[in-house]
Amino acid sequence: MAMTDFRKKKLFHVFDVFFDTNHSGAIDREDFDISIRNICMVRGWKDDSKEYAETESRFFQIWESLKLQAGIDDDGTVMPEEWYALWADPQRREGWQQQYMNSQFSLLDTSGDGVIDMMEFCQMYSCYGVDSSESKKAYLLLSDGNKAVVNKEYFSVLWKEFFFGEDEKARGNHLFGKEKYV
Repeated sequence: MAMTDFRKKKLFHVFDVFFDTNHSGAIDREDFDISIRNICMVRGWKDDSKEYAETESRFFQIWESLKLQAGIDDDGTVMPEEWYALWADPQRREGWQQQYMNSQFSLLDTSGDGVIDMMEFCQMYSCYGVDSSESKKAYLLLSDGNKAVVNKEYFSVLWKEFFFGEDEKARGNHLFGKEKYV
């Protein structure tokens, strides 16, 4: 089954904003270096700290796994077409997407209390240049006006809605800080 335009827009948002951080049109190791620096800077972690080292290790594990699963032509980059193909093939994405989901939850849950609140959500996405007013709106939409507790179980539901869903009204569509995909 072909991937719909709506799903491609969501996937491209994640590709473009959260992975291709140097805006080269492809995901490469430099993008991960930039993300690590930005996240650690916002959190006040120095490059010789334990937290910096843990963040670096987590990101490079994701990079190595992503290259293995999506880097079909072994050129050290992941192009948008390879990104879409990864998410279209359940066998190729299974282990990688679980690793990415767990890592994303941990990054968002900065307090470590097992719940992602609006402040954590907006702060993390500001590292990637997501406008805080849009990420606040997105959080309110995915949390049903702050009524739903965004714990790991609910995050997993939102994750599946975002990456695999076609329902344009699903709460999970807002998981990456965007209000609408037009």
